[in-house]
Amino acid sequence: MSEITRKIAAVVLTFALALSVVGPATYADATTIEDLLAQIAELQELIDQLQSTPAGDLPAACTGVTGFNRNLSLGSRGTDVKCLQAILNMSADTKVADYSYGSKGQETEYFGSLTRSAVINFQNKHAAEILAPIGLSSGTGYVGPQTRDRLNSLLTAPVAPTPDPDDDEDDEDVPVTPITGEEGELSVEARTTIRNVEVGSNQTKDVAVFRLNADDSPITVHRMD
Repeated sequence: MSEITRKIAAVVLTFALALSVVGPATYADATTIEDLLAQIAELQELIDQLQSTPAGDLPAACTGVTGFNRNLSLGSRGTDVKCLQAILNMSADTKVADYSYGSKGQETEYFGSLTRSAVINFQNKHAAEILAPIGLSSGTGYVGPQTRDRLNSLLTAPVAPTPDPDDDEDDEDVPVTPITGEEGELSVEARTTIRNVEVGSNQTKDVAVFRLNADDSPITVHRMD
């Protein structure tokens, strides 16, 4: 039961009890009638709030997603990834990003490093349900059966769709804008290598770190392969 529903139930109960005690209006004093009118006004306000709240309190990004039916990890793409980000963004301690791509209202269909970090926080938050049954003590960022079961429990009802400007974006971390303007200078410098970085379920890789500069023109570097 949502918070608004609980409030409505409480107001209705108070209203019913008041009527049972007061009896016919001719015997009620002015103060009691004013109290009842105030309760009715509050009830109407709560009903208005409920009517404007999406069913199931789920974000619009989950429209059409009936369940998480596949495992998800770094590099996954799809509407279920977008819904995953939206669910993660429902709580401050599991949100994907504070602003820009991947943040609340700007979810994308790409499972990047920010999404993975948010999934780890989600798994740690619900460790008793997700991690403990399979003998893990900390999140992995891999959306497997246990994590999917928890996510599916949150998909209680569809919500009305809203336009989303990010359907065509590749990554919540990297905005894509057209490159225009004059030529500039591009330089790259190898920094270091980080060994055995976890990149998926039971997978590790060595990651090379570079410093790349684009100078003297409105160049934006989105990625380097």
